[in-house]
Amino acid sequence: PGTNCGQSTSWCPVGFSIDGDTIPVLHSGVGKKIRLNGMDCPERRQALGKKARQYTAWLVLDEIVTIQEHGRDKHGRTIGDVMLGCRLHVFGLGSQAARTTP
Repeated sequence: PGTNCGQSTSWCPVGFSIDGDTIPVLHSGVGKKIRLNGMDCPERRQALGKKARQYTAWLVLDEIVTIQEHGRDKHGRTIGDVMLGCRLHVFGLGSQAARTTP
């Protein structure tokens, strides 16, 4: 579907938001958790955690997204940049995490 913005990425339908910085995707029939690259949002039980989750869900729910993968985090989630169309989205209600090599 459409262009892939010239990068080796995969189109993935999004389910819902797990929390402000993690979304589930479905790729080739297999579910994956994507940790948003460079983001650190409050957890669901922390202050603004529910709002962060709702905001992320609002941005990606029922969208077809492109994921540029950057390895895995310590919990086994895929770290990735998330794009809607060809626009890279920076998600709010979180702080930018220090970039580290997984």
